[in-house]
Amino acid sequence: MSVANDSKFRLLRTKRGLNFYRNLVLLNRLQNQAYSSIFTPIILFSLECLIQVGAYCVIRLHKKMDFFNFLFSSSIFISAVVVLIPIVLEMCSIYCYSSKFKCLTNILVHRIKSKHLRNVYRQNLNSFRILCCEVGNFYPMENRAQLTLLDTTLHGIVSTLVMLS
Repeated sequence: MSVANDSKFRLLRTKRGLNFYRNLVLLNRLQNQAYSSIFTPIILFSLECLIQVGAYCVIRLHKKMDFFNFLFSSSIFISAVVVLIPIVLEMCSIYCYSSKFKCLTNILVHRIKSKHLRNVYRQNLNSFRILCCEVGNFYPMENRAQLTLLDTTLHGIVSTLVMLS
C-alpha cells in the first residue's frame, strides 16, 4: 500500500472521512433546498440571456454600432461567458468528486480485515447520498447537464440570430 492509500485508509478507519462526508451531505441538502430552487436557475438563465444578447450584438450589429457600444456589448458577452463557465464546472465537479470519493472509499472498505467493521462501513457508505448541485427541482448538475446547458445556450444564440436577421 502506498503512503497516500495508507493515509486514506487511516482516515477511513478513524471515521473522520465518513463523518466529514456526512456533514457535507447535510450542508449540500440545505443548499439544494434553500438556494437551488430559486437562485441557481435565475443566475444560470440570466447569464445565458446575457450571452445570447451579447453574441447577437457582436455578430449582427457590429457594423451599426460605434466603437464604445461594440466594446461594451463584447465585454458583456465575454464577462458572461467567463462567469458562467467556472460556475457550471464547479457545480459539475462537486458531483464528480463525491462519486469518486464514494467509489474509492468502497474499494478501501473491501480491504478491511474485520468482517464486522467492514459491514458497518459498507452500511454507512451505502446510506450516503452523492453530493450534487441541483438546478431547480428538476435535475442535478453533472457532466450531461453541463453539455445540455452548453447546447441550449448555443441553440439560443443561433435561434436569436436567425429570428432577428
